[in-house]
Amino acid sequence: MNAKVQPNPARRSTGSDPRTRKIRAIMAACNRLGLDEDARRDRIEQVSGQRSLSKLSDGQLGKLLDALNGDWKPGRADRPHLGKIRALWWSLYWLGEIDEPGDGALDAFVKRQTGIASLRFVDHRTAPSIIEALKAWATRVGVEWPGDADIDALATRFDGYSHAHGDRVAVLQRLDRLCAGQAMKFPLTIAGMNMGTGLTTNAWSLAQMDDAIRFLGKHWRAEKARRARASASQVEG
Repeated sequence: MNAKVQPNPARRSTGSDPRTRKIRAIMAACNRLGLDEDARRDRIEQVSGQRSLSKLSDGQLGKLLDALNGDWKPGRADRPHLGKIRALWWSLYWLGEIDEPGDGALDAFVKRQTGIASLRFVDHRTAPSIIEALKAWATRVGVEWPGDADIDALATRFDGYSHAHGDRVAVLQRLDRLCAGQAMKFPLTIAGMNMGTGLTTNAWSLAQMDDAIRFLGKHWRAEKARRARASASQVEG
């Protein structure tokens, strides 16, 4: 008599347990919404206070999935533009230009710019004007965006280099100038050391660039707050 083959618990659980199914559903929802890695982590943080799916409880995963599915409107092919808008909005936050990086404040900005009530209703025809408005804002506060020729030249040196990389480097370079000399010498070098990499900035992955923007952005916002307190004290004195 042939021995009965017992199912492999590890194989049975891989991809089939409720937690894994939720995570896969979340990733699929993020893809439908056109969220890049930074926008996805921002959305996770807005819902749960964490930036990594691995740190979320089963209940938080369910809440996040509900929120993502509530944002999705079938038939929308323009969602990558929305991820770009959110990324620029968060860049302005780390540059210290806005104090509320969440969707509520962004929706208010979109309405002022376009008359459209919420970012989720923005289509591919309207998104470029919002993107340009946000980039122009960042330009006014010192961000120097790369041109197509700059990206093409860097792409010959760094495999897969794109505008997504170049735009992040532009924000990093502005943060580097803002932070330099304020209790932090060589900010970009320190950001790289904080991530455990000694590579040149342009060689960083998108995720590393995002981490460095948050790292320097937190430092700069703290420095701005310190200056504001010092200025208020002088006025009161």
